[in-house]
Amino acid sequence: MVLLVVLTALAGAATVVIGLLLLVGSLESTELTSASTTQALQLGWGWSLLAALLVVVGVVCAFAALLPGGGVAARDAPRALTRGGFTR
Repeated sequence: MVLLVVLTALAGAATVVIGLLLLVGSLESTELTSASTTQALQLGWGWSLLAALLVVVGVVCAFAALLPGGGVAARDAPRALTRGGFTR
């Protein structure tokens, strides 16, 4: 379970950072298809810090949802959806 949470957080952080790099123009979409993208991509420390923070936030949120009383219980999910959102 821990491995799945960490890998999901890493994938989410990488997706967000790559998306932001595309939005600000630091990375072109054509560069994503080349095999040497990781070598050509020289991330600054700020992007690495953002990725690390997103991983930590993702892991903390995932484990908080797994704790008793955290998140929405599976039995409550259908009712929460029909009420227009996940509310307690």
